[in-house]
Amino acid sequence: MIRPADDRGDPGEDVQVDPGEDVQVADGYVALLVHPPGRMPWLAAMLARIVLGMSIVSIVLLVRRTGLGYDVAGVAAAMTSVGAAIGTPMWGRLVDRRGPLVLLRVLGTTYAMAMSALGVAAVAGAAPLVLFMIAGLAGLSFPPVSAVARVGWRRLYGQRLRDRAFALDSVTVEVGFVLGPILAAGLIEVTTPWSGVVVAGLMMLASTLLFTATSVAAGMRGSPSTLRGGAFRVPAVWALMMVCALIAIAFGAIDILSPAVAEAAGRPELTGVVLGAFAFGSAVGGFVYGARTWPLTRVMRLQVMAIVITGTFSLLLLAVGRLALFIGLAAVTGLLIAPMIVIVFALVDDLAPESVVTEALAWVNTAITLGAAMGSGLAGQLVEGFGIPEAIVGGALGLGLA
Repeated sequence: MIRPADDRGDPGEDVQVDPGEDVQVADGYVALLVHPPGRMPWLAAMLARIVLGMSIVSIVLLVRRTGLGYDVAGVAAAMTSVGAAIGTPMWGRLVDRRGPLVLLRVLGTTYAMAMSALGVAAVAGAAPLVLFMIAGLAGLSFPPVSAVARVGWRRLYGQRLRDRAFALDSVTVEVGFVLGPILAAGLIEVTTPWSGVVVAGLMMLASTLLFTATSVAAGMRGSPSTLRGGAFRVPAVWALMMVCALIAIAFGAIDILSPAVAEAAGRPELTGVVLGAFAFGSAVGGFVYGARTWPLTRVMRLQVMAIVITGTFSLLLLAVGRLALFIGLAAVTGLLIAPMIVIVFALVDDLAPESVVTEALAWVNTAITLGAAMGSGLAGQLVEGFGIPEAIVGGALGLGLA
């Protein structure tokens, strides 16, 4: 179990609070960011979120710029996601038992080395199977900074401001998905095909080193006494995982659709802009959602949002071949992404036992990653074998099932 720092008897430590205790921080988003103990954790988390936005795009563009097709690019992206899906819950459980300090540093170093190796292998003309294996290793070693940080927000700000901190957290994720693809595409456009993956690896290493140097991370101590079978045995976690996996099929399709749409329009350099439109809409939606109280229960809100986003994603069919309209509809579709994620993480935090909360959040991340892996792999095959509209239909079907 992650324990407050006060449990260690450190008289000077005032940043960790009991999950049920409220701290005196103003309600606004800026106040959360400038709260002194939170400044460095938010910076580290922001770097990690930019890497999230960069990684898949960097891999897809690396594979394409070295002469291979979208089918290979889609599988490479999917292998990265599958590796992360396998590793994240394992690392989450280890954090619950032993704390995050050593683990995050080791994983950050391994991830940076694996991404650099992927760039070297692709430029050297390695076989697709080799690229798939390295991409899977990179995903497996991806540090669970996001899951650990979400536990930290509750301990920094207390229960009263938890949902607002989660909303801000989701906004930083979407800002990362705006900046990350643009940074990746820009680096690759003006330098070399391998620059995106190498820079992503180095930024992730910097994120883990910064986060583990904070009081938030130092105050997280593991406990060997956790729920038997872990968070995977909690029915509520299972239910939320299933919903997230289906929704994430569309997220994974977006990673392939965006470069395919930009390339089909003769503007491959706008790949980052197309991806950024989804993320921009999501950031706006998350910001607005976290700024006020909404009617209905969390579950009912999640149900309504899943129905609406299915419709908006399907409307992308009307914009095939019309890049400006596609970008506009992408931003509209993105409006509900962050609010849905905020609701899911709040439900997990409420329903998972305290001793496995990091692992529970990691399992939900894994479900999202697996769904995205399925979506990117499926979309790559559909774009290469049939066309862009069929890939859009595949993503919409995932949302409809959710």
